[in-house]
Amino acid sequence: MDTEMAWLRVFIVLLSLLGCQRTRAAEIPVNSITATIGESVILPCSIGHGKPMDLSGTRIYWQGNNKARESEPKVAYVYNKGAVEMDRQNRLYQNRTSLFMDELPIGNFSLKLITVIAEDHHTEVDVLFQKNFESGFVTICRTALNVTARWQKPEVTISCMEVAGLTKVLCRTQGGFPEAIVSWSIKNHTLRPDEIKTTQNSTSVQSSLWVNISKGQMVTCMVLNPTLQETVNTSVTATGCEVPGEGDGPPGSPGGIGSVAVVAAVCGVIAVAALLLINKTKRSCSCRQSQTTGI
Repeated sequence: MDTEMAWLRVFIVLLSLLGCQRTRAAEIPVNSITATIGESVILPCSIGHGKPMDLSGTRIYWQGNNKARESEPKVAYVYNKGAVEMDRQNRLYQNRTSLFMDELPIGNFSLKLITVIAEDHHTEVDVLFQKNFESGFVTICRTALNVTARWQKPEVTISCMEVAGLTKVLCRTQGGFPEAIVSWSIKNHTLRPDEIKTTQNSTSVQSSLWVNISKGQMVTCMVLNPTLQETVNTSVTATGCEVPGEGDGPPGSPGGIGSVAVVAAVCGVIAVAALLLINKTKRSCSCRQSQTTGI
């Protein structure tokens, strides 16, 4: 009886503080957590009150909401009347979640998420409670999960090809998440975004620019992880040829136009050779037909 009364006191306090309807979940503060891809993370939720509570008539849902990806939440875990119901679990969370089962009676409803993946990014995990099926679900915890991975130190190369007084500089890195913000500087002067061409997917980045750089000058590529607010950078000094830039050139440059001209010339030669071969074959066939007719 004392245990049940203790639980009722906690539940009444929760209802008074959080509201008795699920639609009032927006009033509950959100706890933000950043996790690294490939590692595990604990999504905390605790309403401990010192004494064990009877959970035999309690239903608890852990569900992930990612409104950018889908309209309906995905069930991450279900605890129903003293038993775990894995058949209700969405496949996104299969084999990736666990509870602290021994601590549930004392109010520790934290969920351990194993092997964090990119799909977990920007997901809000809510814990919903229902006692003895006498009322609707009450949201008791909300955790916003941000996912990240560190970018490797970038590799920077300076091409030896110069076009219209400009030299191509290339920066590459990989392994990070989410998308990086790339910036460049030369002699402590930060370049404008319109001077940089950057392409990337979820795990790799390549950035290039054409600049007027002299021997002995330093150029720096900086890669920012916006979630961690962490920047990795590499600086190189222009010394001489490192990577031949055959056929490279900024859009519309003589180098780029020259490459197109060479390809067009080769294609033209191949086409002419093909026509000559066809004509020769036709003449040969005509001669054989004439000889046959004469016999």
